[in-house]
Amino acid sequence: MQIVQFTAPQLARMLGVNESTVKRWIDRGLLNSVRTPGGHRRIRESDLQAFLASQDKARKHSYVLARRHKEVTTEPWRKYYELHYGRNPHKAREYLTASFISLGSVRQVITTIIAPMLVEVGAAWNRGEIDIADEHRMTFLVRSDLLAQSTLLPSPNRGAPRALFACVPEDNHELALVLLSLVAQEAGWNTTVLGINVPAQQIEVECAASTIDLVVLTKIFSGAADISYVRSVRALPHVRSAPIVVGGSGWSDADKETMQRMKQVTFADSLDAFVHTLAKHAPSPTVHRALRTKRS
Repeated sequence: MQIVQFTAPQLARMLGVNESTVKRWIDRGLLNSVRTPGGHRRIRESDLQAFLASQDKARKHSYVLARRHKEVTTEPWRKYYELHYGRNPHKAREYLTASFISLGSVRQVITTIIAPMLVEVGAAWNRGEIDIADEHRMTFLVRSDLLAQSTLLPSPNRGAPRALFACVPEDNHELALVLLSLVAQEAGWNTTVLGINVPAQQIEVECAASTIDLVVLTKIFSGAADISYVRSVRALPHVRSAPIVVGGSGWSDADKETMQRMKQVTFADSLDAFVHTLAKHAPSPTVHRALRTKRS
């Protein structure tokens, strides 16, 4: 497998800092690097991930990191919103990446930046400050920015539990899937995102092809498929042994009540509830190997 490496200029652009700052981190031993045969510095993906995991220590020795941390712990979403509102997508992505490094987790980025920023997008549209094209543009860019952060997350271990993510039929809102899949990836899960408007049969095909330990279904559009879709997925031959987690704002109260009575179906009404469900359903490596052998 090819080892992912970054140059100092590449990493500087990703993190929104000067190249000299990256070199200082290396010289101070905060960030490990290797030398090419020609003497050039390269930062391996594993060393970048170790750097991200040691931010408390690194901030004590880096003014830039300490300043970034202060910026993103006050009102971090506002600057991110203003950058996208002002049509500066590259600077917005750099800011989000730097915020992820400072905050230390995808979950923190979602709760302190992404969620309030999206609330403000909706509020700005209601106030008439942006039009529907702006709303779609900004939401699309947020999705792209989040996907870019996946390169900063560690790859799942061999034999890690697998989760499948899908939007119900007639629902074209993929952002929730991206958010949840990144949270699962950060928690050590191997994730597969099927995308929008997924028929039940496609889920069956995926579950028949590989061991799936958790199926995640989201619905944002209230007019999309209802509880009958969840029942059809629950009844699929290759899904029957896998728990199903359902989320999103589009479900009716009646559907939520029905889910509570369904076997191995959980409605996650918050990000915290989803994280709890991930921890609850993550099989131990020994159990996971046994399940894989049994299902195959």
